[in-house]
Amino acid sequence: MPATSSTTSLQEQSARQLRRNARVVFRAAAAGLRLDPLEKVSEWAAKHRIVPEVGALPGPWRNETAPYLVEPMDALGPDDPTPEVSLIKPSQSGGSAVAENWIGFMMHRAAAPAMYIQATIKAAKDWVQEKLWPTVLATPVLSPSKGGVVAAPKSRSGEGTTSERIRFRGAYLLLAGANSAASLRQHSIRFMVRDDLSAWTDNADEEGNPIDLSDARLKTFRALGLSKVFNVSSPKFKGADIDALYERSDKRRFYLACKGCGALTDFDWEDAQKNAAPPYRTHLICPSCQTPHYEGDKLDMLKGGCWLPTAPDADGVVPPKTITPAERETWRARDTGRMAKGYAITGVMSVFERWDEIAAAEALAGDDPEKRQPFENSTLGRPY
Repeated sequence: MPATSSTTSLQEQSARQLRRNARVVFRAAAAGLRLDPLEKVSEWAAKHRIVPEVGALPGPWRNETAPYLVEPMDALGPDDPTPEVSLIKPSQSGGSAVAENWIGFMMHRAAAPAMYIQATIKAAKDWVQEKLWPTVLATPVLSPSKGGVVAAPKSRSGEGTTSERIRFRGAYLLLAGANSAASLRQHSIRFMVRDDLSAWTDNADEEGNPIDLSDARLKTFRALGLSKVFNVSSPKFKGADIDALYERSDKRRFYLACKGCGALTDFDWEDAQKNAAPPYRTHLICPSCQTPHYEGDKLDMLKGGCWLPTAPDADGVVPPKTITPAERETWRARDTGRMAKGYAITGVMSVFERWDEIAAAEALAGDDPEKRQPFENSTLGRPY
């Protein structure tokens, strides 16, 4: 019996529906097989991190607040080949926030065995309770109470987070103390934060330097080119601790942009112009066009600035103190031959330091070594 036109129409509609269904299934299967897009740590922070109420700036993380933190964060991402990142800084300048963002990113996006080391285990636990855990609880993708990847504190009958091991989906974060050789043994670690290095002992329980002991924990992942270490601290003495690690890196400095001509300058505190007594009216003058810059210009100078590696290359060449905008990418791309990246946050560039307050602190310190050292270390971010 020949097919009627209505029968043919139904068959064509069914065939079209089957083709549409097949396309939906194919796209879904392809999406499932496709690799996750690469995400920078700074992008993750801007998208997911919530600064808790105990923070200085509670609410969603904003990279615009301290633009100089973006590059160090992104250097810690798994797609960056840098095996070691060192950040030397003044106190309260954002270094701990970089560690918090990286750990949050790692827990959510790159789960692997990790370790956070402080001068003592107590200091590590205090940091977790005061900084990391409030961040976890405030950030939905991490919070155990909001379906996030971090495990809630361990109950008597189940697995979970303990006082020295924070568990998250797929791995864990161990807490360790530089003074405890036992806490630095046995574990194979991929990601490591070494915090407050200038307060570390140089001999853990008479078993050796804790930096060397912690390096041994990275051996397996390092052999595969997968390990990553973040060293962060205010400095103490020249050539020691965080300063020694920074000196062996590519020694990046942040060049601030002139609001007049756009020239980029590596300003240090000695470049500041100020009155001899309050009000100091502290300001920086562009070496290229003589434009003065006051405190209110700092954020614009940061937004237009960039990090440049300043370690000498194979020919001993280093960038000058001031460069033109046209030279920017050439100097940024130069090869120093050093794999480790180092970043030096200074009091001059820190958004959490006011120039007139630095001037007042310097006047108070005077030439007294007992006052001058903490001024250099904690306010300027320089070794003494």
